[in-house]
Amino acid sequence: MGLPPMLETLGIEKCHILETLPERMTQNNTSLQRLYIKDCDSLTSLPIISSLKSLEIKQCRKVELPLPEETTQSYYPRLTSLDIDGSCDSLTSFPLAFFTKRVDLDFQNCENLESFYIPDGLRNMDLTSLRTISIFDCPNLVSFPQGGLPASNLRGLAISNCKKLKSLPQRMHTLLTSLEYLTIADCPEIVSFPEGGLPTNLSSLHIWDCYKLMESRKEWGLQTLPSLRGLGIDGCTEEGLESFSEEWLLLPSTLFSLVIWRFPDLKSLDNLGLENLTSLERLYIGNCVKLKSFPKQGLPASLSVLDIRNCPVLKKRCQRDKGKEWRKIAHIPYIKMDDEVMDR
Repeated sequence: MGLPPMLETLGIEKCHILETLPERMTQNNTSLQRLYIKDCDSLTSLPIISSLKSLEIKQCRKVELPLPEETTQSYYPRLTSLDIDGSCDSLTSFPLAFFTKRVDLDFQNCENLESFYIPDGLRNMDLTSLRTISIFDCPNLVSFPQGGLPASNLRGLAISNCKKLKSLPQRMHTLLTSLEYLTIADCPEIVSFPEGGLPTNLSSLHIWDCYKLMESRKEWGLQTLPSLRGLGIDGCTEEGLESFSEEWLLLPSTLFSLVIWRFPDLKSLDNLGLENLTSLERLYIGNCVKLKSFPKQGLPASLSVLDIRNCPVLKKRCQRDKGKEWRKIAHIPYIKMDDEVMDR
C-alpha cells in the first residue's frame, strides 16, 4: 500500500517490530518532505526518498542510513536538515558531501561514529552546501577530514562531549571563512586551536570544560578576531588561578557579551582588561566561589547587564551602598544576583 500522493510529513514512533519501510511506500509519492522515525529498535533499513527535505532518526540503533557509493550520486538532492540521534550503530564514518542544498547536520549519541570524511573525488571542491554542523555525545569520534573542511558557507560548528577528539578541523582560518559561531564543550583531548588560528569572521566563541585547550589560552589570539561579539570561557574548576596575569588573555574591544565561569580559586578580575572593553554590555560571572573584587579600574561604562551566580563572597561585597564593590557596579541598570534582580 502506498502513501497518499500529497503527503508531506510522515512520523513513525515506537513501532518495535518494524524492520523495513517498504519501497512501495515511496514509489508513487513525490511530495514527502519530512520523515521522522523514533524508537523503532528493529528497523534495519530505509528506502531512498529523493523528495525529502528533513530526515530525523532517533533511537533506531539497527538502522543503516543509505549513503551514496559514488561521488557523483546524490540520494538527497533536496535535503536541508539531517538529524541522527542515538541511531545507526553501523555508522562509523560519515561523508560530508552529497548534499546539493544548504544543509544542517546534527549528530547526537552516535556511539560508534569515529570520523568524518570527504570522498576522494570531492576533496578539491568547496562543500558549499554545509551550513551548520552539531556533534554531541559521540564518545568515539576521533577526527575530521584530513587537510581540513572546505566549507566556505559553514556558519556554525558545535562540538560537545566528544572525549576522544584531539583537534578541530585543520586550516579553519582559510577554509571556514563564513564561520560565525563556534562552541567547544567537554572535549578534554583538544589541545589547541588549529595552526593559523580561528576564522576572522567569528562572532561567537564558547569554550566549556576543555582543560587542555584552556592551558593554551595565551596562544588563542582572540585580539585578532575583529568580529568577535560573544565570548564564554569555563575554567574547568582550574585550581590555583587567583588572578589573571596581563598576558593571560587579550580580549578584543568588540566584545558585547562575556561569560566567566568556574574558576574556583579566582579572587580578582584585575588585569583582564575589562575596562578597555568599550562595547561590553553584558557580563555574566558564575561559580567563582572565592571571587571578591572587580578590577581596580572599575567596569566599563557601557555595561547594562551584570549577572552573578554562585559567587558568595562577591555577592556580599556588592550589597547596595554598604558593599565594598558597590561603587564599581552602581552605574549598571540591570543587576542580578543568584536569580534575584536588585532593585534600582
